[in-house]
Amino acid sequence: MTVSSANGKIYAIGGNVINGPVLSTVEEYDPVTDRWKKKNDMPNIRANGGISVVNGKIYIIGGATWNFGVPALPIVEEYDPIVDKWTRKTDIPTARLLCSSSAVGGKIYTIGGEDFVNGNSIIYSTVEEYTPEGWPFAVSSEGKLSSKWGAIKTAY
Repeated sequence: MTVSSANGKIYAIGGNVINGPVLSTVEEYDPVTDRWKKKNDMPNIRANGGISVVNGKIYIIGGATWNFGVPALPIVEEYDPIVDKWTRKTDIPTARLLCSSSAVGGKIYTIGGEDFVNGNSIIYSTVEEYTPEGWPFAVSSEGKLSSKWGAIKTAY
């Protein structure tokens, strides 16, 4: 599952049940009332995607329809918690799961991740930048990450 906060509430989105299905559920937790509330499901089932918030809207990026071994999804969906509505956005150029994403200055940066192509794992070291208008560019992380992290693997 992916978890993030927006507008003073916490959202638990998608995920998978151990040895069970991948989910599309969305639940909202209000810390003021200490209550959970069911919200509209994501249009696509998904686990292991990235999540970020820009301007009070939640973005789910990539992920997969099963735990491991299936191709990653390029899908980006925007959730507006105020109106409880999902909108499909421009797909990410590099489909990936198990990626990280973070918002800075109204832009989302999706970093790393993995995909499975013909049963083979591919590890990504790319960084892609997203704005609410779409994906303007991708950059390589080569030489930009701390050397203490070690070398980035490009394949298993």
